[in-house]
Amino acid sequence: MSRVPSPFRAAVFFIGVSCVHFTQTEKRPPRGGDIDVLVYLHPFPSAQGPIEIRFGGILTRENQTSLPLDLHLEHTNSNESQHSRLLASGRLPVGRYSAIGLVLNRARLGAPGESADLVVPTEPSWAAVDLVIEQGKTKVVSLTVDENPVSADHVSFSPVLRATVADVGVLHVRLVLGDPV
Repeated sequence: MSRVPSPFRAAVFFIGVSCVHFTQTEKRPPRGGDIDVLVYLHPFPSAQGPIEIRFGGILTRENQTSLPLDLHLEHTNSNESQHSRLLASGRLPVGRYSAIGLVLNRARLGAPGESADLVVPTEPSWAAVDLVIEQGKTKVVSLTVDENPVSADHVSFSPVLRATVADVGVLHVRLVLGDPV
């Protein structure tokens, strides 16, 4: 039995490790017509330095009722990504939703080894949204964090969120034509 060349084994190992890392940090949503809403988080700038955020969940609000979505991204860093990432997805009852909320578990300011925990809100941070769920149509919510979510004294993290909604078909056209989402 011949031995597999070392560069080939290294490539297979690298691909395997990359796949494991991807599945641990960002889960994929179910395929097909099983999704009513996809929520993407835009990269967020930080004038105060790198910020790491750990998410506890994401909610939608219909009247006074909050419904959870499936969280796909458990943490992110302000310096980590230059593109939007899938944050959550899920099935929702047909209806109109007025807000989307982000539950934070932890926020840290600074580079690894020099970082400090920030105080995070105990309640979800809400963004007003006009999200209308219709039978058989998938909606995409783009969530943006304001530019200065860290307090001036570098003690707390209180993001102001903005949300926009598009149909999946409209989003596809925007991406193809190069329009920002």
